[in-house]
Amino acid sequence: MVMHPKYVRLAPPAAPREEKPAPQERQYLVVGPRLVNGKKAGETVVLALTDEQEKALVEAGHIKPKRKSVENRRPAVSEERERRNHG
Repeated sequence: MVMHPKYVRLAPPAAPREEKPAPQERQYLVVGPRLVNGKKAGETVVLALTDEQEKALVEAGHIKPKRKSVENRRPAVSEERERRNHG
């Protein structure tokens, strides 16, 4: 059965998609037993991760953010969460 175009029901417009943040390139210290980007525990690795990816790898115990200085740095995901929860 072929329907005439004037009788075709159209789906409602989709909700606008949320813009995903671009990955940020940062240095990390590999702390887990698994290789991360070819680096083993104790080595430094540079990764371009979104906040969600960073959070997952940190919580799983694979990496820790490596900070060069206290000034001019972006807070780690764990610091952001702590600030939101307690401050």
